[in-house]
Amino acid sequence: MSRRQVGFYSRILLQKCCACSAYSSACTAVLLDDPIPDTKTTSEIYHEEITSCVSRKSSLFPLIVRVLKSVDWEAVRKIKLSKAAQRYGFAHSLEAFTVIIDIFSCAGRPSKVHYLVRQIVSFCSSNNYDTFALFSVLNCAKGSPCASQALFEVFIKSSLLFNALDVFLKAKKIGQKLSIFSCNSLLKCLAEKNEKELMRSFFTEMDNSGPSPNVYTFTILLNFYCKEDIVLASDFLRIMDIRGLKPTVVTYSTYLHGLCRAGHTDFAFTFLQELRIKNIFVNNYCYNAIIHGFCCKGKLDDAKNVLGEMKEYGLLPDVHTYSILVDGFCKKGDVQKAHDMFEEMLEDGIRPTIVTYSSLLYGYCKSGQMDTALDFFRNLESWGFKIDLVAYGILINGYCKHGDLDQASRLVEEMSEYNLVPDVFIYTSLVGGYCTTGRLNEAVELFKLLPVKGISPNAFTCTIIVDGFCQEGHNREAWDLMEEMHNQGTINQFTYNAVISRLCRERKSELAHAMFNLMAERGCHPDVVVYSTLIGGFAKESKSVQANKLYLQMLKYKITPNTVTYTNLITAFINDNQILNAESMFDEMILKGIKADVISYTAIISGFCKVWNMKKAWELFQKMEKTGLVPDVVTYTCLINGFCKSHRMGNAISLLRVMKMRNVDPNVVTYTALICGFLKAGNLRGAERYCQKMLEECVLQDAVARLLLDKMLEEGVLQDAVIRLMLDKQLKEKNLPI
Repeated sequence: MSRRQVGFYSRILLQKCCACSAYSSACTAVLLDDPIPDTKTTSEIYHEEITSCVSRKSSLFPLIVRVLKSVDWEAVRKIKLSKAAQRYGFAHSLEAFTVIIDIFSCAGRPSKVHYLVRQIVSFCSSNNYDTFALFSVLNCAKGSPCASQALFEVFIKSSLLFNALDVFLKAKKIGQKLSIFSCNSLLKCLAEKNEKELMRSFFTEMDNSGPSPNVYTFTILLNFYCKEDIVLASDFLRIMDIRGLKPTVVTYSTYLHGLCRAGHTDFAFTFLQELRIKNIFVNNYCYNAIIHGFCCKGKLDDAKNVLGEMKEYGLLPDVHTYSILVDGFCKKGDVQKAHDMFEEMLEDGIRPTIVTYSSLLYGYCKSGQMDTALDFFRNLESWGFKIDLVAYGILINGYCKHGDLDQASRLVEEMSEYNLVPDVFIYTSLVGGYCTTGRLNEAVELFKLLPVKGISPNAFTCTIIVDGFCQEGHNREAWDLMEEMHNQGTINQFTYNAVISRLCRERKSELAHAMFNLMAERGCHPDVVVYSTLIGGFAKESKSVQANKLYLQMLKYKITPNTVTYTNLITAFINDNQILNAESMFDEMILKGIKADVISYTAIISGFCKVWNMKKAWELFQKMEKTGLVPDVVTYTCLINGFCKSHRMGNAISLLRVMKMRNVDPNVVTYTALICGFLKAGNLRGAERYCQKMLEECVLQDAVARLLLDKMLEEGVLQDAVIRLMLDKQLKEKNLPI
């Protein structure tokens, strides 16, 4: 430290000594020794310090002199603010610490300043003191920016984000610029706390007055907005390009992951290929994001093709790449391909993790290959893995789902040999297994034993039991159990929604509505999911008035309807032959910015087909395609059925060709509509031809499909009999069951 600096700090020291002895300090954090429950103003605290600390000996001044002369950190490190405040009073201790901070700040020791500031913030926070006053207390405006920087960083690490923003604005006002690194830290914390507006405002302040946003700043924004608004995220990427900021591989991988999470996997893959063409380096994480995106959408073949392209690019897939694919194929039910990926993984010299093995075990269980799953499970130890609770849980759940409760119980008993204790997931699987196999009494008995075993049933366990009661028609028992579990705080909206959903499926919408009201009475406020479920129940029973009342109630309570809500309302009006109201509700959904999906478009299209307004139905179909939505077999079938009923068989056949060209396979309902259309037109040859096509394409394979066909025939007993004769003839020729 120079002589000039020593002289400067000597004057400061004298000023502080005088201020402390006269108690004329204007410091806003001069507080009482004893913590107080409420934050106090500067003048109140100052007045209390006059009466409580005037006779105290200010013994920290010798320490300040020692630090001033030698910058002795060891002497300072031994003094803790909490103990100093207890002995000398917080006012004097804080004054002393402030001077010491000034000394180390001027000496260029930011880590020491940070350490001291952290003590002050911690003490003030734990004692409910006004931390917003610390910027003034620490002389951040007068001294070195080092104290401002330290205070800013400590507030961020202490999750005092509003305090950090306050420091940023005060520093900006006096011309101090905080480091871009710490500003990025605050931005990231605001993103993690989902403080969208604050985050956007803070970024704007950075952009306008510094520090200038860098690549990492934009990466944080991309990571956040990819989850919220993929269009805005793309805009930030373009801004980077305009400003000449070169995105890193982390930036690109974050963007690709965000695109996939938002469902834009095809666009993400195209973007990745463009990066390759530009010779921009991409890593495994980029490819893994695409592979995971395709797996989530059920496009496993596309995901596998990305793996092949990844290898061609020269990137070696890692354990995560293969694990994603194994898990994807298992969840889709294609265990053979999952096993093939597993073998390929081993051939590439990549050692699977327990996560990979668990996915494959789950796949075997899901497909019903329980013997293979058990053998696989038994081999885990020989492959060097410790059998854990997760593996047991997957296997036991598999046996429960396939009705082998005895084997599941034996595995539960076996767990004790490995010092493993079954958890709530395993017991919930057993409870569910008993309910599914009609052994409700055993399920209830096990459920009641759980607290004895030290297991607290969760909302899912309760839901299974309640659903079991409802399935057996024991609604009173279900309600009593729900009341008991409600009093214990165990059930939640998920449980109520499960019961309401069950009652709606059984076309007991009035009973479901009673449960809905009971839910609200018990203080569990229905959300958009519960409202949508009940509206869907009323829709199935063509009770559009009740459905619309619920919709108006949602608006009254400020609950925003979603796509499912509107789709169910549209269906309710259509089922009640109110096509104009259905159209009005569809238009309202679009007007409010809620995106219609394939199901909602299909619902309104089917409504216009039902009233034979094929012009309007076709317009909606074309509009649907323009928005990028891909019609499914149900959409096509609705239109084909509408054309057939309108005696426009040429249009129906043309649409069937388009459907096949787009790789959408007709089902038994599609062919039934065509067959009925030909019969209605008196074209028995045409009807027989499409019966033949249906059999050739293996659409009608068994008795279940025959029952479905019977159910869908709505054209009269005579036509039913004609189709029967045709099919019986075709089935006999194919040696298929009649």
